[in-house]
Amino acid sequence: MARESFPIEAGPGSVLEGAPGEGPTGGVVAGMVARTDARIAKYAADLDGLVGRFAWINPLQVFFDRETRRQIPKNDMDTVREVVAVIPAGSSGAKRACFQMINHPSMEYMDGIVRAGGDNRPMVERVDLNGDMQKLANIWRGSRFTNMDPKTLRARHPVEWLALVDHMITCPLYREWFIDWVAFGFQFPHLRRMTIPIFVGGQGIGKDVILLALRELYGFGNVTTLEAGAVGKEFNSWAQSDLVILTELKFGADGKAYNAVKGLLANDEDWVTINPKYGRHHQARVSFSMISSTNNLDSLQGLEPDDRRFHPHLSEAKVNTKDFYEANAKGSCTDEALEGLLDFLLKRDLSNFTATTPAPGSGAAKTIMATDNLTGAALWAFQSVEDDGQGRFEGRTLLTLAEVETAALAEPSRRISGNVDARFLAKGLRTAGWISLGQVGPTNSRVSVWAAPSVAWLLEAASKKDAWTAYLTEKTAADANNLKNI
Repeated sequence: MARESFPIEAGPGSVLEGAPGEGPTGGVVAGMVARTDARIAKYAADLDGLVGRFAWINPLQVFFDRETRRQIPKNDMDTVREVVAVIPAGSSGAKRACFQMINHPSMEYMDGIVRAGGDNRPMVERVDLNGDMQKLANIWRGSRFTNMDPKTLRARHPVEWLALVDHMITCPLYREWFIDWVAFGFQFPHLRRMTIPIFVGGQGIGKDVILLALRELYGFGNVTTLEAGAVGKEFNSWAQSDLVILTELKFGADGKAYNAVKGLLANDEDWVTINPKYGRHHQARVSFSMISSTNNLDSLQGLEPDDRRFHPHLSEAKVNTKDFYEANAKGSCTDEALEGLLDFLLKRDLSNFTATTPAPGSGAAKTIMATDNLTGAALWAFQSVEDDGQGRFEGRTLLTLAEVETAALAEPSRRISGNVDARFLAKGLRTAGWISLGQVGPTNSRVSVWAAPSVAWLLEAASKKDAWTAYLTEKTAADANNLKNI
């Protein structure tokens, strides 16, 4: 029996309805093409948006996320959620997310990174060390407080924070200097303060508590806590912070830790080679400042007599009550209190303060710290080379240990002349910042020569012969002057 067939008509809207002149399957093809075109258009739009979010830092071979300010190695882009949502993971070759983005005509190339404090733009232009204009990825992100419009900050006097500062900093002049120092960091976030406040006092007086509110204002991602001994180490990503808190401050008499910190702060161009533990080293312009605290008076050895970077305050504060610290620490870290503190700091008059303004009383504090653990012959040696117009060796920059020993033995005080020991004399010289150049002189009569901080950096690199010649020249002039004055 023949099978009965029923005609099917392609009515309006049917998938079989083709364009005029086409067969009934034309609608299927057209729909497929339309859907494919839509998918391609959506993918292109999504890819454009993705590329607009990221930039490529060619010297570092990393992507830069404008929203999070993160640096992402190209091989890690397949694991970024926002990227995988557009370019599925698992592709290879030119289809990999990193290569599709790098080769996209809209991808923006940048020349490096910078931490442009106070500037929320993800890309800034700066002149590099060669004088060329560069496009740099700005990795700085302010906190939720510093990103606020200053006009919208709640004006509230920071009574809790000031109570902590007043208690811990017992010198009124130093206290005002420190508040200026803090305010400078928020009024001029792109500039480095070339001075380092150091709080010296007993344990539990509140040296760290006054920093809690500042951590909140900066944003915890912009503050790094670092042991002072790590400053001169291989990895230094911490230099890209706004505030570096040096803990367990201890500078030995050899001057190594001191010179490492001094070298960073002496870099007037603000360019530092950043060597991260994971990633490529690169040049970056930084604006970090440092602050520190210690319980020990002997923590600042090896400083130059004319040092202008470290500004200690010897606090006479005693431990206050637990209620005092808890109430003011918590009270200073509420949103309202933090807005009030930032408003207070931004409005503070800094017409008499600069990035290098010295702290009142810090010079005397450094002398006390330097001589605290010196006694007898060691203290005498320190005082003999002090550049204060009263030292026995005033004006000398090169000495032999034998000269110092002979002078000590001639002292009328038995407390000094009766306890002369080369180790004690060397300790006094090191505390004053003098550096041993080792055994110098003719082969059969070498002597231990020491150099003052003002010339040590030159003579350390000189030959033994040059150092000996310089010593003889200065010694001859000093002897002639002594004869003239007899």
